[in-house]
Amino acid sequence: MSENVKSAVRTLRMLELFANEQKPLTLKQITTYLEMPKSSAFMLLNTLIREHYIEEIGSGQFTLANTLKGAGNWLGGIIEVIRTEAIKEMDNLISVFGESVVLGCLTTNNNVRIVSARQSTREMGYIVAQNPTIPSWCSCMGHAILANMPEDIVLNYLKKSDLKKLTDQTVTDPRKIISKLKKWRDLGYALNINERIDGASGIAVPIFDSNGWPQASLNIVMLTPRFHLCKEEVISELQNSARRIEKAIFLPQKDTIMEPEKWLIA
Repeated sequence: MSENVKSAVRTLRMLELFANEQKPLTLKQITTYLEMPKSSAFMLLNTLIREHYIEEIGSGQFTLANTLKGAGNWLGGIIEVIRTEAIKEMDNLISVFGESVVLGCLTTNNNVRIVSARQSTREMGYIVAQNPTIPSWCSCMGHAILANMPEDIVLNYLKKSDLKKLTDQTVTDPRKIISKLKKWRDLGYALNINERIDGASGIAVPIFDSNGWPQASLNIVMLTPRFHLCKEEVISELQNSARRIEKAIFLPQKDTIMEPEKWLIA
């Protein structure tokens, strides 16, 4: 099968972004969320406006055309379907633990885009940043997904990434990152302890489609002292939530999601 046509993929990602966000976006927000060059985003945006998929509603603000709003989850792609199904699971997780819950997927550059989040209800808790994307190479959401992808894709991503120390615990050696990813794949979850933000730790599990491809990851992040107190319980609840999401979307007639392929991280 031939490779994806980049312009077609970018068009789909832009439409999905507008459908998923369900709010007006500026050109700067679009380029940031999609990690797309401004010139490319501008041309695609104008094309979608001319074809009546996108409307300009104010000075520099754009939104999905009224005729498409409420057209169904398909418009936002599989990520919108996952986001919608994950709502009740995320609400349940925060009611149980009171810690921030985050749903993420990969951007075209293989960083993590935050799709949905529930902020901590605790007096002192981790607050999910407003940044739309975070690096995959040093986050547990990214690790949960990368661990189940082909090694050549992961290595190419690491080569293009700015692997710099963010805390004393940040791992920047590509070989050590790959080693961690192998461990996370075998365990079925990823941990991040003070690696991206000092004092904050998280747990993430992948969400697989029916082909065993990691479409997204579900994450609970908290202050590190509480992480050590409830780690095992959080892992169990996250895995149960992910399996329910998979079953509801991809395998509604089966009891379990199919196992991911084992050629991913050799």
